[in-house]
Amino acid sequence: MIANYLRSALRNIAKERLYSVINIGGLAVGLMAAFLILLFVRFELSYDKNWANADQLYRMDTSFLTGPEPKARLRRLSGQLQSAMLSTFPEEIEAATRLRALEPTVRDGDKVSDEFVQWADPDLLKIFQFKVLKGDIGAAFADKSSLAISRTFAENHFGDADPLGRVLNLKIYNLDRDYRIVAVYEDLPRNSELNIPAVALMDEEAFSEPHWLLRNWGSTSVEQYVLLKPGASWSTIQAGMPALLDKFVESRSSNGSAYLAMDGMKFSDYHADFVVLDEMSVMAKMQILIAIAIVLVLVGAINFVNLATAQAIRRTREVALRKVLGAGRPQLIVQFLTESVLITLIAAMLAVVLLEFSLPSFAEFLDAPLKLSYDDGVFWASLVVIVLLVGGLAGFYPAFAISGSRPGRILMANKSSESRGTIILRQVLVTFQFAVSVILIVSTIIIYGQTWFVTNMDPGYDRNNLLVVQGVDRGDMKDKRATLRDKARNLPMARGASMSSETPSDGNNSGGNFGPTPVRDEQINMGEIWIDDAFFDTYKVEIAAGRNFSGANEADEFQDNDDDENPVENRVMLNAFAAEQMGFSSPEAAIGALVYNGTRPLRVIGVAKNARLQDINDPQRAEVYYFTRDRGYNLTVRFGGSPSEVVEAVRKVWMELAPFTPFVFTFVDDAVAEEFEEEVQMSRILTFFSGLAVLIASMGLYGLAAVSAERRTKEIGIRKVLGARVRDIVMMMVWQFSRPVIVANLIAWPVAFFTMSAWLEQYPNRIDSWLMLPACMAAGLAAFLIAWATVAGRAYLVARAKPINALRYE
Repeated sequence: MIANYLRSALRNIAKERLYSVINIGGLAVGLMAAFLILLFVRFELSYDKNWANADQLYRMDTSFLTGPEPKARLRRLSGQLQSAMLSTFPEEIEAATRLRALEPTVRDGDKVSDEFVQWADPDLLKIFQFKVLKGDIGAAFADKSSLAISRTFAENHFGDADPLGRVLNLKIYNLDRDYRIVAVYEDLPRNSELNIPAVALMDEEAFSEPHWLLRNWGSTSVEQYVLLKPGASWSTIQAGMPALLDKFVESRSSNGSAYLAMDGMKFSDYHADFVVLDEMSVMAKMQILIAIAIVLVLVGAINFVNLATAQAIRRTREVALRKVLGAGRPQLIVQFLTESVLITLIAAMLAVVLLEFSLPSFAEFLDAPLKLSYDDGVFWASLVVIVLLVGGLAGFYPAFAISGSRPGRILMANKSSESRGTIILRQVLVTFQFAVSVILIVSTIIIYGQTWFVTNMDPGYDRNNLLVVQGVDRGDMKDKRATLRDKARNLPMARGASMSSETPSDGNNSGGNFGPTPVRDEQINMGEIWIDDAFFDTYKVEIAAGRNFSGANEADEFQDNDDDENPVENRVMLNAFAAEQMGFSSPEAAIGALVYNGTRPLRVIGVAKNARLQDINDPQRAEVYYFTRDRGYNLTVRFGGSPSEVVEAVRKVWMELAPFTPFVFTFVDDAVAEEFEEEVQMSRILTFFSGLAVLIASMGLYGLAAVSAERRTKEIGIRKVLGARVRDIVMMMVWQFSRPVIVANLIAWPVAFFTMSAWLEQYPNRIDSWLMLPACMAAGLAAFLIAWATVAGRAYLVARAKPINALRYE
């Protein structure tokens, strides 16, 4: 019996080739795309779930509370916090570790490179589990000159040779030490926020200078991880944190909790939920992708349901004949459901094949280790549920409605009929398909528009033709950076050169409390940037009022100012936003005024126009500039001509001065572009899957147009005999299918407007909301063009047929 049902189903699939291709193809593409998304989502939401005691493991963050700007949460915090927490919460904390990431110069004989190394406390091994390949990782924390390295680090430095016992020299800041390799461990999984290519014992003494590295409460320099004891609650630590800050943080005029806040979240939730400001979290992005996956399956399923109901009407006479010949209703129900589920099953198997072919390219594009595992029970269970659900829905109408029809009535009428409810259902489903398509198109347009707007907005400086040489305070170059700058300025292609503590999009975020009075409560947190007298000229930042720093004027240069009783008055420059935040009515009004950093007086000599030297997605930052000759960590060279030529010219100068210190560089426009990699990637993903949704919807519409044209063959023939032109018949059918597209636009536009308006709110710099109106109109026009082209193509073929053939139909 089952074999008979399957043979009958296969015959019907082969007989209705067009509809089978549309059903199977649409479902297969939709399922393939949905599973691509779901594999990526599962990977993104699996971060750091594998650690033992993950429910008790927390990563901390910090916020500065002064100032009117949004309170950004920073991923790092003070190196002083850990000891304060261990003494304050001994009943709650099982273990705690800091991770301080640095890029020391690593020297192995004559080979020199910059490598990413973490310094950590011994509790690291109590909190995180490492798979040790060679040696004893615990020995790395037994003394201050041992190093454990990852498998990749070992391969990069030593190839196939055994690295145990080898010695590497690490040099950064005041640290210049030989480290003996005592262990090799497996690389940490990709789905972890931890990045530890090499690790050594945290050395408080070696990192006593610079002072901000570990000893300053206002410096965000370490990652902090805390493992709670069984039964302990994070809420206890949250409640006690203000008192801890008041006790341990030194403040001249207020409590520590008045301008600092520190909190944490479960490390297993960190990747998905942590946000700096109000930007979209990874979890929110994954929810959008899940919604798109559901939409893709729905669009393919709707095609199937629509075509199944449309075709079912043509099979009423078949059902009537089967009943006359003795078929019972249960047999007919099983027959139709078998056929529907079989089509869905074929589509699902084809989707798996397509998934195998497309997954490597998709994983490479996302830079994620995605793979399809055939022993994955969740995947196969999801596939079975979808097959049964979609197959059951598509076969429901023919199985239960048509199988219950009266054979005598149908055979006497010699025709099939269709209920008004079925027609309305099909129109509703088509409308839903195109409403979703329009929403996706609008979303894609807005995301591309926002990305273009931010990347092309005026940052307040000229970011073209700027080469940044990073880390000029490292190794042998530290005492020669002034010479490096002077030689770079004299290069033929150089148009200027400057030393500074920060450069655009470099991730640095130094700051302090400034205000028009020495009262802490009247001060706000502002950025601090250490520059030389060529900085504004090199970046082409205009001076709004006053003057620039002058290298010929020694009084302009910053002087250390640690005597609170007899503070030295330093000269500073502000940006326009800082002058506004301090209450000055104009940049000119700030010139000559006395402002304060804590209780330390500062004389304003100039105000520069606003320039977004930080993340361009962040709000404009108030900034204070100091003139210094020895705090430049980066060299910026403005150049003309070929970028490769200036790189080689500066590299040559570098190698002459510090041949054993690696040369590291970037271009400012590239650094800024990297800020938007996630947005660009998201827009490309959305565009790709939106295109698939529109393609699947168009396939379904083409099938419906074919069914409608076939059912109206006789009508079309009569119209042609009575003088109707091909164009008239095509326009008639196009209008028939235009009505659901009109309704779809009326539904989609408000939904798209409010959804994308909410999405844009995360950006301090964003396109105007009114631009969504032309985006909606463009998406609506695209939907109409797609529908018209799809329907018109099929209608034209039917309309051109000879009327005599149409009148012989039926």
